[in-house]
Amino acid sequence: MENSVVSTIEKIKLQEQDTENKLKEKREFDSQVTNLNRAIKEAIEHTETNKIENKTIETQIDNLKSQIEIANAQKTALLDQVQANRKEFFKLQSSLDSGISKVWEIRSSLCTAVQSVADNCDVRALLIKPLCTEPIGPLVKSDEDIVSKQIAQYNDRIKTATEKRDKALRERDRLQVEPDEGDEFIRYVGCPAIAASRR
Repeated sequence: MENSVVSTIEKIKLQEQDTENKLKEKREFDSQVTNLNRAIKEAIEHTETNKIENKTIETQIDNLKSQIEIANAQKTALLDQVQANRKEFFKLQSSLDSGISKVWEIRSSLCTAVQSVADNCDVRALLIKPLCTEPIGPLVKSDEDIVSKQIAQYNDRIKTATEKRDKALRERDRLQVEPDEGDEFIRYVGCPAIAASRR
């Protein structure tokens, strides 16, 4: 009888230990499940955050591509404008050289005409003191005064044309010194105010 009681007690102890072990395993399992669920939730949240960030980055990339396309279009237009300005400059330079040549031809012909008038005038008659001091009629400017005035006018025109030519030549030399391509050339040639400040 005593052996049966002892055996029963041992069985009960074993059952209690087994139950306690199973409860411990269940608690550990539940803890692992909770941790796993938390990790899954965090992973899902992280994935959603990454999706939002990826969408933002894609939008920024699209904006940068658009800006690059606009910048390239502006660069092309600016280069075309620079080329057109260079062609116009050389055209004006050729026209200026031609105009200066014509001015010198006019000046030469005027000098020849002045020399011819001086050769044909009686200088001694102009030096003799007139007998009558009263003017006979209204004073008329002599050909010599007219020619002198025309010479002065032509000299002024020649001076102005020469200054314009020198200015154009200085501008041409400055442009030839500038690089043919790159930001420096585009910036100074494309902006007259900056180009004027560098002179």
